[in-house]
Amino acid sequence: MSGGVSFTIDVEDHWADPLGELRYEQLAWEVLGWLQGLGVRGSWYFVGELAQRHGDLVAAVAAAGHEIGVHGWTHTPLPELSPQRFRDDVRRAKGVLEDLGGSPVIGFRAPTYSLVRESLWATDILAEEGYAYSSGVSSRRNPLWWYPGVPPHPFRWPSGLLETSGEFARVGRYVYYFGGGTFLRATPWWMVREGFARWADEGVAFLYCHPYDFDPGEERFRIPDVPAVLAPLLWAGRRNTWSRVEALLQNAAAPLAERLDEVAALASAGRADPISLADDGTVTGARPWAGRGALRVQAGSSLGGLRHTWLGPRPGSLPKEFSHG
Repeated sequence: MSGGVSFTIDVEDHWADPLGELRYEQLAWEVLGWLQGLGVRGSWYFVGELAQRHGDLVAAVAAAGHEIGVHGWTHTPLPELSPQRFRDDVRRAKGVLEDLGGSPVIGFRAPTYSLVRESLWATDILAEEGYAYSSGVSSRRNPLWWYPGVPPHPFRWPSGLLETSGEFARVGRYVYYFGGGTFLRATPWWMVREGFARWADEGVAFLYCHPYDFDPGEERFRIPDVPAVLAPLLWAGRRNTWSRVEALLQNAAAPLAERLDEVAALASAGRADPISLADDGTVTGARPWAGRGALRVQAGSSLGGLRHTWLGPRPGSLPKEFSHG
C-alpha cells in the first residue's frame, strides 16, 4: 500500500443502553495509548456534548498530535436537524473543541454518513463556519445513508468544501464496502486488506472506527430503531478490530487534515472540482466518474493459511478490561 492508510475514529456513545455501563471513554483512552505505542497519529471526530464532558480526553488527543474534528453536537443524522440548528451545533462544537484542543478545527464527519441530498444545505453552512473538509458521504447504497451520483473519489462541493468520499471494492460482480465499523470487522480479511491496498495506491485511503468497535466484552443489548436481524452485526468481529487495524496501520498515513492537498489534487484530476448540483441536490453535468465503478480486487490471495485469509492476523494481547466476553 504505497499511499498509506489514515486512522480515523468517531467518538460517540454507541446509542448506549440507558441502564448499562458507558464504556466509550475508557475505550477511547485505551485506543489513544495503543496508537501512541504504534507511533500513529489520526483524526478524532468528537460528538460535541461528549467532548465537553471529557475535556481531558480531547486535550490528551490533541497533545499527542492527532487531528481534532467534529461529529456533530449530538449524534443526530443531518436530515433530522433544521439548517439553523445544524449551524448552531457545528459552531458550538467547533468552539468547544478548539478551546479544549488548542488548535483550529477544520474537519467534519456527519453522523452515520448522513450528508445526503436532503441535507445538502450543510455543505454551505460548514464552509461558512470555517470548515475546510467533510468526511461524511457515501457514494453507493448501504444500510445507512448515501448520496446517489457523487464521485467515489475525493471531490469539492459547490460551496468550496472538500469531501474525502469512501471507496467501495468489487470482486467479480460483488461490490462491497470495507472501510470501517462492522464492514472492517466482519468482512473476510483478504477482502479488507486488498481493498485498502488498491485504495491506498489510487486515492486517499482512511479507515474509520468507533470506541465500541474495540470492545468485544460489551454486554449485548437491543438498540432502539435497529432491526432485530441487523442488531447482532454491531457486535460481529469485534475481536478482530485491534489486530486488523494494527495490520493496516503498518503503512499509516497522516491525519486527513494533513492530506488535503492530496484530496484537492484528486478532486481536480477526477474533474470534480467542484461537482455540479441542481437546486434539489441532484448531481448534474458531466460525470466522468460514472463509469469508473468500484475498486477491482482479485479473488485470489496469498495471505497465508485459511484462518489468516478469512479472519486476519491473530489478536494480540488486548487491553485486559476488554479482552473477554
